[in-house]
Amino acid sequence: MNNDDEAFDLSVTLRKRLEEINILKEATQNKIKHASDQLHKLLEKGKKKSRETPAQLESKINDLERRRTTTSLPLAEEKDILRQIGMIEKTLVQIEENKDHECLIQQKKAEVTTLRDSFRSIQAQIAELEAALSKVELAKRLGCATTDLAEHVLDCPENKLGQVIGKNGHNLKQLEKKTGCQIDVDKKGSQVHLHGSVVAIQAAVEELENITLSIEESVRLPEAVHTHLFGKRMAAFTKLQTLYPKVHFDLSRKSSSIILRGKPEAVALVKDSILGINVEMETMKLAGRETALIVGKGGVTVNQLVDEYNVAIDVSKEKDDTSVVKIVGTSMNVASAKAAIQDILFNNEEVEVSIIVDALTRNLLLSDSGLLMKELQKEVKSKCDHHNTMMNFEKMSKEDAKSSSTSILSIKAPRIGIESATKVVKTRVESYESRILTIEVDSALVPLIIGKKVRLLVS
Repeated sequence: MNNDDEAFDLSVTLRKRLEEINILKEATQNKIKHASDQLHKLLEKGKKKSRETPAQLESKINDLERRRTTTSLPLAEEKDILRQIGMIEKTLVQIEENKDHECLIQQKKAEVTTLRDSFRSIQAQIAELEAALSKVELAKRLGCATTDLAEHVLDCPENKLGQVIGKNGHNLKQLEKKTGCQIDVDKKGSQVHLHGSVVAIQAAVEELENITLSIEESVRLPEAVHTHLFGKRMAAFTKLQTLYPKVHFDLSRKSSSIILRGKPEAVALVKDSILGINVEMETMKLAGRETALIVGKGGVTVNQLVDEYNVAIDVSKEKDDTSVVKIVGTSMNVASAKAAIQDILFNNEEVEVSIIVDALTRNLLLSDSGLLMKELQKEVKSKCDHHNTMMNFEKMSKEDAKSSSTSILSIKAPRIGIESATKVVKTRVESYESRILTIEVDSALVPLIIGKKVRLLVS
């Protein structure tokens, strides 16, 4: 039979015995309650005790009898003596009854005392069984025999007890889980009691000393280093935590400092490592839609920049319609990332190109609520890689529109797409204008062509 089987058998036996003795404890508690209730009732029934002893009362009776029998007394006085004798005799009877009642009270008190002594003995047995069961289960959890278990007491500064225990005992549970050691904290004595195998206790002592012997130091970070630690899904910060598992890090975006907690030599090592990070920071200001261009939908663009150039990029909005971009990394990587951002902004800068359009083509594009103009807009979107092209004709008065033979069509698009958009628009405009036929007619025929209602004939 191996250790696990032995621990299992012993654990079952102890649990069964513990269950039995708990039943006995409950029964004893009920008996104590019942006996205490009976004692309380007996004490309530107790009558007033006589101030005189039975001998004194017997002497009184003898004196009254002697007086009655040896002296010639009036009838009334003799009756009074007999009344007094009767009252004294009743008192004697009451004294005897009180003796019996007091005897019952003492018996019941002795019964309650015996039951309470038995209850204390049962509680001691339960505590002993629970301790034995805890020891067996601890040995089972650690995979060793109960004989291999040891105990160790570690002094803990009072101001460190909170860190050992943690909120709602969280740190204590984590330590027990990590080391496999049972840990109990004595707050009054400022001590930590460890129960487990020698190996588990050594591991627990090492973990606890990282807390009890630890110091706390706040290190002010250069802005570039602070941004670097938060960049690229906090990869740099995670690496620090992996390299120095014995040190606790407390880093916040709102604070420019990092708090280190651990043994003095470990904290000093981490501090040197952090302050030795060699990174640079470049700052750029964005306005309007430039922020959306650099961040991209769902952060796609900025994440691509971070991955491609191995830098940390932080985009923070200002009060007005501007943003500040911080690029942190090695000098070369920062320069490359900055150039890439500038390229994105340059290529997406909105530019305008104007083309001259025949007045008839203008009228054609704007007729039927601009139907052909809308179709041209769709064509540009389908043939170009961008969807931010805008087209507008210059504003003209009615008189100018009648007298002018041409009109200016403005095309607005990102720089990267203005050439392709312009090409599509020119091709379509040239197609329309190729169908225009110009015929010179005598001025006398113009009214006949236009008609009485000044209709424009379009074939």
